[in-house]
Amino acid sequence: MDQISVARHQLEHASGLAQVLASSLEAFRLLEAACQDGQDGSLELFAAYAFAATAATEAQIAIARAPSLPDPDPAGPGPAQSVHPNPEETDPDALADLAELLHARLSDAGRQARDADDQTACADAAQQAHLIGKLLAPPARP
Repeated sequence: MDQISVARHQLEHASGLAQVLASSLEAFRLLEAACQDGQDGSLELFAAYAFAATAATEAQIAIARAPSLPDPDPAGPGPAQSVHPNPEETDPDALADLAELLHARLSDAGRQARDADDQTACADAAQQAHLIGKLLAPPARP
């Protein structure tokens, strides 16, 4: 199973705010790395990948501010070790789909969060996810 599929699975099956935040953080790390790798590909998509990578970084910062984000597992791999997408994982359609799932999960989590800082973190990260989806989605056909 590729990393995008794993990230989707974790997001789809996350229960509770803490799990949604943790799985979203990992998914944004994957999006950032994949978008950075994608910048080396098509010149036509360079700007979209560059802006999407920046949005993924902004989303990670927003999530890191959430009080309900669980502390990382000290025995687990660090962020730098956990995200190394394969070249085929830079497909903009797959990344846009992952971003839209992030948007949906974080929007829902933000509405259910009780803490105002969690609500803000979810809303900010969801907004960045939506932007990533728009940047990487295929153009509308007439």
